[in-house]
Amino acid sequence: MIRAALPPEVYERIRTGDLAQRGRRIAELIEAARPEAPEDIKRLTARNIQYHVVATTWFYYRFRFGLSAADTVSAATLAIATAILGLPPEPAEGERHDG
Repeated sequence: MIRAALPPEVYERIRTGDLAQRGRRIAELIEAARPEAPEDIKRLTARNIQYHVVATTWFYYRFRFGLSAADTVSAATLAIATAILGLPPEPAEGERHDG
């Protein structure tokens, strides 16, 4: 809807700027979490994380898979923390992961 509502040049400028800023922040987080990792692994990890925070992924979680907003956040967090970074997920306040 946003793409349809904005002129193409405005949409692309917003999208590109947002992606670049998000990419820099993700790279900083990866560097802080895994400074010893090889650069190519850090680069691919950044792309995987970017994939999990874009609207299309969230759309699938919410509407194709039928997850609640809270479960969508948990699913993305779990994917990023465990499968991508290899870190144990930190439960949100009041959240439990006991199956």
